[in-house]
Amino acid sequence: MRDGALHIGRLDVPPTPTDRQVAATRAGFERAASVRDATLFDGEEAALEFTSGDRPILEGLVQDREAFIAAQMPVVSDLYAAAGLEERGHNIAGKGFDWDALSAWQQRNRAKAFYGLGERDVDALTMLIGACGLYSDVGDEALGPDDDQRDGGALLLSALLERGAVGIAFWEEAKFRQISINEIVAFADALAARTEGVPLPGLAWLRSRCLEEIGSVREAVATLEAAVDSRCTHVPALVALAGFASDRGDGVAAWRWLRQAGVIDLDDDDDDELDDDVLNLVREVEPFATRPRPSAGRNDACPCGSGRKYKACHLGKELYPLLDRSGWLYCKATRFLRRFEDGTASEVATAMTVDAPWHRRELMRSHFVIDVVLHEHGLFDEFLEERAALLPADEAILGAQWSLVERSVFEVTRVDGSTLELYDLGRGENIRIVKVVPSEAIRVGMVVVGRPLPIGDEHRAFSGFLPIPHHFVEPMLDAIAAGDPHAIEDVVAALVRPPGAQNTDGDDIVLHTMQWSLPAATDVAAPLTTAGFESDDGRAWRLIADTRNQVDTLVLALQFDPDTMTLTGEVNSDERAQRLAAVVTEVLPGSELVDDHRREFHDALDTDHDTIDQFDESEPGLDSPEIREAIEAMLIAHERRWVDESVPALGGRTPRDAVTDPIGREQVRQLLASFPEPPPGPVSGMNPSRMRSLLGLDE
Repeated sequence: MRDGALHIGRLDVPPTPTDRQVAATRAGFERAASVRDATLFDGEEAALEFTSGDRPILEGLVQDREAFIAAQMPVVSDLYAAAGLEERGHNIAGKGFDWDALSAWQQRNRAKAFYGLGERDVDALTMLIGACGLYSDVGDEALGPDDDQRDGGALLLSALLERGAVGIAFWEEAKFRQISINEIVAFADALAARTEGVPLPGLAWLRSRCLEEIGSVREAVATLEAAVDSRCTHVPALVALAGFASDRGDGVAAWRWLRQAGVIDLDDDDDDELDDDVLNLVREVEPFATRPRPSAGRNDACPCGSGRKYKACHLGKELYPLLDRSGWLYCKATRFLRRFEDGTASEVATAMTVDAPWHRRELMRSHFVIDVVLHEHGLFDEFLEERAALLPADEAILGAQWSLVERSVFEVTRVDGSTLELYDLGRGENIRIVKVVPSEAIRVGMVVVGRPLPIGDEHRAFSGFLPIPHHFVEPMLDAIAAGDPHAIEDVVAALVRPPGAQNTDGDDIVLHTMQWSLPAATDVAAPLTTAGFESDDGRAWRLIADTRNQVDTLVLALQFDPDTMTLTGEVNSDERAQRLAAVVTEVLPGSELVDDHRREFHDALDTDHDTIDQFDESEPGLDSPEIREAIEAMLIAHERRWVDESVPALGGRTPRDAVTDPIGREQVRQLLASFPEPPPGPVSGMNPSRMRSLLGLDE
């Protein structure tokens, strides 16, 4: 640093650490480092002294700042080495430090945090992961040097899996460490071969999980059923059996397994701690936890037409009507997706919100994204292929029918309580949706995209509907016809993408906060008045003028502070910023522009829910005149475009064309009546009243 400037030049060789710098760095490490009392495998204790990041350097600067000013700063790694320190990643420690102990301790901390395990359970997880990896390398020798010890080793490792939390942690940790399913299968089979005849539900659960993973569902069920009885307390095994029973349509058995697992009848506090997958399974099964009433007398002929007596045929095996079970079938497919999809739902939501990331969380929770993954990405076909052997026959047939149903775009023609009538704009058909959850958000005339599924003559809408503007109908229909899930995702991305914003001059919205310093005792009133500005108090100045699309618009705004002799300007485009700068320079020749804070419009509006507490109240918000004008101008421009766009609900005609004949005029009037009136506040929606005025419907 010389004369207030930073000078940079290339060195021929890196600087050598000076003795003074080395001493300061060593002292900085001693101040920064802390000793951690670490518990390792089997209760072994270790004292680990280390720190991380650049803390030794920062503490060294505190100790002796002159050491780093008097001589050039050496490469940090060279300085650490000269000070007798070692680096591993972001961690810094003295020479001879036990890095393996630190790694083991960090792994244990991670296991405790991720899986909620105690010290002994972490020991068990460590043994299982280590044995599985070793078995992949050396085979049976990983279990012991001879057969007797291998039998004992297999029994010990299998016993560790009897703790349900350890079993789940082993499964997740093996995937995290990229241990292949074939390696896990070989390890589990080796344990089973040496513990044959010993009841071990935990090992059976692991083998069942492996079999399910490779698609052998019948064998997975049989393996688990052979090892689990009414005395079993292994929660993962019981929950897995409940899932299989639900797939079979046996809600009574599923509920019994869940009750034995202790995951129902919990109080609110325990319910909050329940795993989401288990909680969803409880909710899935609960409506079918009791059997429907018998449909015939015990000795009557069975209604199924088999010719056998009811007691010998379907008594105790009754099923609810297929219309009632259709939602259950969709829940089973959704559970399969959560279990086996590899992050596709997250990828789909991300692709749909690439330009509007604040919508990602909302879409991730939506049934629409789940259905796109099930249908367009093929997870529903995988579900049918792997679970058809368990599903009731009529559900398997219904599922096969659903797999052929494509997504489409619909106009809402009638809303009646829990019934919804739609017109399929792609196929030209009317359909009736039953058992709809009533919602004020659904209105006659609005257009939605979805995939209603048939059950006999009725339809259900398990995946819900995504409302879309009328001008998105054709792009969405084209994307659906293309059969490409990415095309649908692109249309949704365009739907949620922030619209381009312009002010009433047609300039792109860019927010500028500009500040000038003025010479002492500068008179701003006369020059600004001459330039056309107005003020009520001599501090707040505004320039009102007609713009390209609106009369009497606030074009330029200034705030004068006589105490600090500063002038602050707020404008909403680069063009207006240039104009304001030119005006101030011309009428106040002694002014000096000291700051021009420029923000893109959507950056200013971005309110990330995770960081809302960090909002700077000094930034202009929705009450800012510039942002209000920008939003209003954007909405007005959109309304003006809409009246000249083709609208499928009007038979493809534009609203401006449709109002030229009596029938079309009434259709447009009804369509606008279905639009909600904008709520009060600084940010409103499209205004039906303004659009009626544009089309002359108020006359």
